Amino acid sequence: MFLFALSVWADDNGKCGENLTWTYTEAIKTLTIAGTGAMEDYHWLREDAAPFSDSPWFKYRDGITHVVIESGVTSIGTCAFQAHDNLQSVDIPNTVSVIGRSAFSGCNDLSSISIPNSVTSIERSAFAQCGLTSIEFPEGVKSIGERAFVQCKELQSVEFSNSVTNIGERAFSGCEKLQSIEIPSSITTLANHIFYNCPSLSSVKIPTSVTTIGASAFNSCTSLTSIEIPNSVTEIMGGAFSGCSNLVSIKMPNRVTSFGMAMFYGCKSLTSIEIPSSVVSIGENAFTFCTGLHDIYCYAEHVPEIDNAAFVSVNLENAILHVPASALDAYTTTAPWSNFSNIIALTEEDYADGIMDNVKIEKLKKERAIFNLQGQRINGLQKGLNIVDGKKIMVK
Repeated sequence: MFLFALSVWADDNGKCGENLTWTYTEAIKTLTIAGTGAMEDYHWLREDAAPFSDSPWFKYRDGITHVVIESGVTSIGTCAFQAHDNLQSVDIPNTVSVIGRSAFSGCNDLSSISIPNSVTSIERSAFAQCGLTSIEFPEGVKSIGERAFVQCKELQSVEFSNSVTNIGERAFSGCEKLQSIEIPSSITTLANHIFYNCPSLSSVKIPTSVTTIGASAFNSCTSLTSIEIPNSVTEIMGGAFSGCSNLVSIKMPNRVTSFGMAMFYGCKSLTSIEIPSSVVSIGENAFTFCTGLHDIYCYAEHVPEIDNAAFVSVNLENAILHVPASALDAYTTTAPWSNFSNIIALTEEDYADGIMDNVKIEKLKKERAIFNLQGQRINGLQKGLNIVDGKKIMVK
């Protein structure tokens, strides 16, 4: 009688949607979803502090290693396979359009998955804390929800298609082995914390379609040594590069108007930074603990508003602030800029190498009367003392 009870328990089935059924076959450790239409949504519950799902097959989760979703199924329900620790493979047909919230969250042994091009939406936390090593988004996928792949600690590579128009907040946060990323040209906004704490991320390509980089987007990406931000970007929010301790160089866009709070906090390897002429404000702790910062090239002719704590732990005795010659007096008399011991005028070479365009260089030449110490008019600023509009300007 006991053996009979076990054999009945080993295979089970039931409904999981209006026109869907599920079958668990213990002998091959396989759960099969068959029929047509959408799968039911399930819930992650807690009882006496022990979390569990109300999906009908949850009681078999330790045995299920393979899930087969047959053609005709149009969605994978919320929490459908959450915390199925031994799940190793999933077959998703070309009829599924939505992978629901937390559908595969916590599937530690799930190392690979093939997403069909019928899928348009991958919802919040769908693959959070999975064992995936790579993921490829086919043409068809439009939306990747918040935290969709958060803390997938084995994830090393991601390939986007240009059909993706939305990537949610923290979508890839905590992906410790992710090494490189190329944002598709269909994306306009990098969401808050999108790649937060990806310590192996060393290569990032941002297309000219992007206009906004969200708060803490690359926070704590400690392998990132350089990044180029296209001129299409007009807004970079607070903490975007905070904790990027090995960041040596960054090319800033010439349309951004503010440096947000803690934008480069803790970027101790950053030795120089260019502040474009478009910047009007710099937030609290923007450069705090940038202990290697030596040269700040500020191209703004109107002195930007700046928080008193913007340069905490920067050695203002040794650092050099490079500013437009026409605004030298303004910077030397405006706190906290005036706390720099070395404030000097930008050279033409600085303008050529920096982010101010040639039009403004020509304007500088035409609108300023520049003379050497012998009283001879010269075409541009030279090293040493210059007389600009009757004032002595030192160029080092």
